[in-house]
Amino acid sequence: MALHSQRDVHYFKSRIFKRLFFTYILLIVVAFGAYISWYVHSYAVSYTQRTETAWEQTSAAFSNLVDQQLLSAQAISSQINASESCRNLLRTVYVEKNTVNPLQLYNMLGELSRIKGATGTRGIYNICLAFQGDNRAFLAGAVASLNDQAGRLDHTPFLGVTTVADLLHIHGSNN
Repeated sequence: MALHSQRDVHYFKSRIFKRLFFTYILLIVVAFGAYISWYVHSYAVSYTQRTETAWEQTSAAFSNLVDQQLLSAQAISSQINASESCRNLLRTVYVEKNTVNPLQLYNMLGELSRIKGATGTRGIYNICLAFQGDNRAFLAGAVASLNDQAGRLDHTPFLGVTTVADLLHIHGSNN
């Protein structure tokens, strides 16, 4: 029996057994490496596709939001153009060259507030109406001076007087 176990050991030490064994191990390692390579490649492809899909969804959501904002702004612009109070203010100030009537100003600012409230969207925070060549911007509930310093404009009583820098919370030497 001792002779039989020496023969078994002799087979394990032979050159042909070692080559077959290392070939077997090499095949297993190559197969495992090929599987790992395929798995990493498929993961990278699926990750890239998921990332592209996520960016496409994000950009589509952003473009829809911008479209909604533009449609809301277009509707507001149409309502302001159709507003009789805004037309009267424009006629009084620019055609007749008169100062703003306080009641007319109050009606126009109320009309801006009504238009802003009728939009039904939270994306429009305020409406600013400015006429070309004028140093004022009419907001819903206030009149902002486009000059650096707030003051009483044309001695007209306003609901609120402010500067654009104060309205936008910009403080510094260059307003």
